[in-house]
Amino acid sequence: MYTQLKTVSELATILGGLSKITIYRKVAAGIIPHKRINRMIRFSDDQIRSYLASIDVSREEATGEK
Repeated sequence: MYTQLKTVSELATILGGLSKITIYRKVAAGIIPHKRINRMIRFSDDQIRSYLASIDVSREEATGEK
């Protein structure tokens, strides 16, 4: 099945207006899963969902909430 990959700009918009530099920093730190195609960084829907799920887990651990 073909999934259109998102660009850094598109992901920044999806994540509520984060800056592109923040996205690049999180990618470089290994925080946001991604695919590299030559020099381009792209994100699949599954990778975006995985990242968002990891944020929710981190918040629960930090606050003790569920």
